[in-house]
Parts: sequence; structure tokens; C-alpha cells
Amino acid sequence: MSGAAQMPPTAKLQKHKHELELMKMKIYQEDLIKELTKEGDFLKDQLSQSKLLSKLLKLGEEEEEEKKKKKKKKKKKKKKREEVKEEHKEEGKERNKGERK
Repeated sequence: MSGAAQMPPTAKLQKHKHELELMKMKIYQEDLIKELTKEGDFLKDQLSQSKLLSKLLKLGEEEEEEKKKKKKKKKKKKKKREEVKEEHKEEGKERNKGERK
């Protein structure tokens, strides 16, 4: 048997220790990747929920603005009707005065 083909027991032991350390490191890195991926997914979910909430809030604000505009428009129409009513009332009084003379 040749000396180069066989490794001394201490060298084999060192090689196995080194391989074991590499495997431990690989497992640690895989676990870390899984953990970070899970955290990233959680943050993406939070972000999408936040964006959705922002859109809903914006829609709510737009609806409120629209309601205010409609209310304001209604008030204007009501005021205009009252003014027209008052004008007709005044015109009626004027006519009555003219007819009495």
C-alpha cells in the first residue's frame, strides 16, 4: 500500500471535523434564510395591508367630500327656492295693491 493513498487517522479526523463544521454552517445558513424569508413575507403582507388601508381611507375621505358638496348644493337650491318664493310673494302683494286701487 502506498503512503499517499491512505490518510493518517488524525488527518481523517480533521477532515471529518471540517466537513461537520461546514454542514453545521450550511444548516445554520438555511435556517437563517428560512427565517429571513418568513420575515420578508410578513413585512410584504404588512405593507400591502397598509397600502390597502390607505386606499380605503382615501376613498372614505373622497366620499365625505362628495357628501359635503352635495349638501352644499342642496342648501343653495333650497335657498334659491326660498328666494324665488319670497319674490313671488312680494309680486303677489304688489299685484294685490294695484288691484285694490
